[in-house]
Amino acid sequence: MTTSVKRKKVTVTMEQKLQALFRIDAGESLTKITQELGVGKQTVSDWKKKRIEIENFCAKMVSADSLGNRRTLRKPNNEALDEALYIWFCQQREQGVPLSGVTLQAIAIKFNEKLKGDPTFAASVGWLSRWKNRHGIRELGVSGEILSGDKVASEDFKTKFEKFISDEDLMPCQIFNADETGLNYKMLPKKTLASKLDSVAKGYKVKKERVTLLPCSNASGDLKFPLLVIGKSVKPRAFKNVNMSALPAQYTSQKSAWMNGNIFKNWFFETFVPTTKTFLKQKKLPEKAVLFIDNAPCHPSESELRDGEIYVKFLPPNVTSLIQPMDQGVIETTKRLYRKKLIMFLLEQQEANPLVNFMDLLKKVTIKTVLYLAAEAWEGVKPETLQKSWKKLWPNIPQENYRRDETTSNEDTDFIQVFQELEGCAEVEANDISEWINGDTDVGHQVLSDDEIVNACIENIEIEVDSSEDEDDGTDQSTGPTHGEATAMLEQLMTYFEKQIEHKHQSHLKKRPWRKSLSPISFSVRTPMYIKD
Repeated sequence: MTTSVKRKKVTVTMEQKLQALFRIDAGESLTKITQELGVGKQTVSDWKKKRIEIENFCAKMVSADSLGNRRTLRKPNNEALDEALYIWFCQQREQGVPLSGVTLQAIAIKFNEKLKGDPTFAASVGWLSRWKNRHGIRELGVSGEILSGDKVASEDFKTKFEKFISDEDLMPCQIFNADETGLNYKMLPKKTLASKLDSVAKGYKVKKERVTLLPCSNASGDLKFPLLVIGKSVKPRAFKNVNMSALPAQYTSQKSAWMNGNIFKNWFFETFVPTTKTFLKQKKLPEKAVLFIDNAPCHPSESELRDGEIYVKFLPPNVTSLIQPMDQGVIETTKRLYRKKLIMFLLEQQEANPLVNFMDLLKKVTIKTVLYLAAEAWEGVKPETLQKSWKKLWPNIPQENYRRDETTSNEDTDFIQVFQELEGCAEVEANDISEWINGDTDVGHQVLSDDEIVNACIENIEIEVDSSEDEDDGTDQSTGPTHGEATAMLEQLMTYFEKQIEHKHQSHLKKRPWRKSLSPISFSVRTPMYIKD
């Protein structure tokens, strides 16, 4: 009589489970994987059924160590409370707020009350310890109070990142990063606004007008996607009779101009995936790419953002400010360039309308103006800036042979002189302008209040705030210039250039093809920026 041999009990970490699922996706033999891990095929089948849970769990892990130590998906007694505290924690860490265990316990008790949980719940030290373990949050720092670990976690992830790149055999042009940022598009230096507004109306409060931008590029710096601009209005008046596909950036809307899950998902599948496939085909590379993004509440789960071998991976929640490429000078450079272009626009308006006061000049900055200025600013971010931004995450990144950026501090000095030419701005000092250029730190996605966090955890909904931004109401019947009128305007412009002493014949020749673009059936359709070798 034969007796069946019992398989030795094996424990597999969450990270190993996730890697096994990815290996199956890549076409590896199921038998080979089960033999390596010492598990049965039914066990792997169970992992497949729980794939979304496994991916979501792994995406939330703060450090590589904690992910490698977790083996189960054991759920807490109160999932809503657990998730609410985690969302609150991530928001605070993203803003760089130091946290203590005592603070977390107090917030947990507060959320428990809002959720009408167990009245005897005390958020004990043991409960806090289990909560931290569930989410892979390290122990308290050396001081015994502040939840640190950002630098340690970033070093963990850098090691893991380089191994991932090596294992997947990916080149810099196949690695991408995208990050939202808010842009207060009419914001000017405080001294300037204060002096101007005092003369217009005492006590006038400046309205913050903002959009969210989503810049995205690869690590080699040779593919920049058109900016995604998120405004408040579905149909802004400024876009009346405008061919949206001909604009230099993409536009979409959300009631508060925030990024949300639906917008990001649509952008990923409708823009990122097809553009990346075309780019890789041109490079004669396999259809394989990874987009790294932060684990913000506005992003769908990793499992929802995948098209074959083109997919998303989350950065750990408390390391983004330290190593996320877009946060290493790319967004800052884009905003600096935008503000400079805004001033140049206002100067042009002032020259064309010398009798118009300052506040009326600002009104000429429409959402269409913002879209063009932001797109020009993004185009002005150089490949070497994009490459350099990956150095903290990927110190050994292979470098392309781009010309070194020769920009000097003289550029800022020149800009200050130009700025002071704007009406009433002669007294603005360099420090005021520097503070203004670098002062916009809007994260681009909504920071939820405690009540909104609770509601989101209970109802699993997105919180939106009403906006009063003007929309197209259909009353403007203007259709813009006709084809004939546009051609006549262009001829006048060409005549103007021909009379300019400093105008060179080469640039004149470059402008002549504009006539062809005025064909009634010809449009300059927005395309991604491919930077050729």
